[in-house]
Amino acid sequence: DMPTITTHMTVDQLEDGGYEVVGWIGDQNWGVRIGDPEARQFWMALDIALYPAGWQGSGPGGRPLK
Repeated sequence: DMPTITTHMTVDQLEDGGYEVVGWIGDQNWGVRIGDPEARQFWMALDIALYPAGWQGSGPGGRPLK
């Protein structure tokens, strides 16, 4: 089998606490329910993976953007 990548994802807050994360890979999907601590860890991991320079990034010469 070829590797796949999640192309779309939703995150919904649940009434009883925590979150439901659903992702789509073509016509297939996956889902997981996570609590608040796991949601924070998940968000931090995504932040580091997608924005290694931080949300503000860095300007020319590695200077932080303001």
